[in-house]
Amino acid sequence: MSERVFIPGEDDEAVLLLRAKVWGADHRFTNAAYYKWLFHDTPDGPGAGIVSEKDGKVIGFAGLSHRKGQSGNNPIRIAHGLDFMVDPGLPGMLSGRVAIRVVHAHLKLVVARGFDCSLNYPNNNSHRMLVSKRAQFETVFEPDLYVRPLSAIRLSPDETPNAGKRAAVRLGAAFGAAYSGIRSIGASRDMEIDILDGFDERFDRLWPRLQADGKLRFTRDARTLNWRYFDHPVASYKVFAAIRNGDVEGYIVTCAREILGADARLICDFMVAGQQRDVQETLLSTAIDAARREGAELVATQMISHDGAMPALKRLGFVRVPARFNPKAFRMAAVRCSEKDDVIMQGANWSFRWGDMDVV
Repeated sequence: MSERVFIPGEDDEAVLLLRAKVWGADHRFTNAAYYKWLFHDTPDGPGAGIVSEKDGKVIGFAGLSHRKGQSGNNPIRIAHGLDFMVDPGLPGMLSGRVAIRVVHAHLKLVVARGFDCSLNYPNNNSHRMLVSKRAQFETVFEPDLYVRPLSAIRLSPDETPNAGKRAAVRLGAAFGAAYSGIRSIGASRDMEIDILDGFDERFDRLWPRLQADGKLRFTRDARTLNWRYFDHPVASYKVFAAIRNGDVEGYIVTCAREILGADARLICDFMVAGQQRDVQETLLSTAIDAARREGAELVATQMISHDGAMPALKRLGFVRVPARFNPKAFRMAAVRCSEKDDVIMQGANWSFRWGDMDVV
């Protein structure tokens, strides 16, 4: 058994075979186009990772997508850890050895290439391993799931709802009537909402305005946003922008998914310069209205409790889903790799959106 550096383009096929074993061959992201987008085509440079091999077969993998972030005037080089996985057919003790060896090799690669941090969005099983003494990741934050019911969740006569859907039904019954229509929020007359088919230079002007709050966030210039939402080979997104005097004041990105057993529209990204209340509420109302016209039952998002958009979410009728009903809890775990760790390792320093992960 040995580990080596993953080479995008050369090792994709072997790693995708492992991914099919772990996540299923029919998983929507188990395909070459997705790996090319994720590891080859990022605007911040090609990715890498660690491959574990035994008898000529790939039995473990930890991917690394090169991303950039910014905290005020402080640039952050981020090694976005992805697809940490081990062949499920391995015996238990060997599986654990492979996992730890791959993680250790991954972290050595991160340090060798000068990244400021390695971060990952692990599932429950991976999280326990990553935050163990052997791996030494730390949990930075755990966002909550918020939903805005558009109606009581529809059930067919012969359907037995699961726990998550029952929770959504109760939420719909409690809040659907109270928020049966889009609220009138008094948007400024000089503000327009555009549906975009690409991000342009106006978003390069928006990006430094977003940075003014000093929060740490993934880069959101035009090039990066186009890669993330319009170049994605699998997912399809809808983007609304708030325009005032020819400039973008903020934007919201949504996609169609099923969550809590309901047809939902996920808010993947939502950024407003200066946390302007009228812009926030106008964009949220636009997304809610579009979702309702499309027949969706829920609008959902993941949000950190201290986020500046939280008051607008609550005013527009979003409610927190209790943790026990959250179908797939997320958190961000990271490892200290540079002198910038005081910024990186404090959850309150971050501005997070669902689209910062690759899986939405």
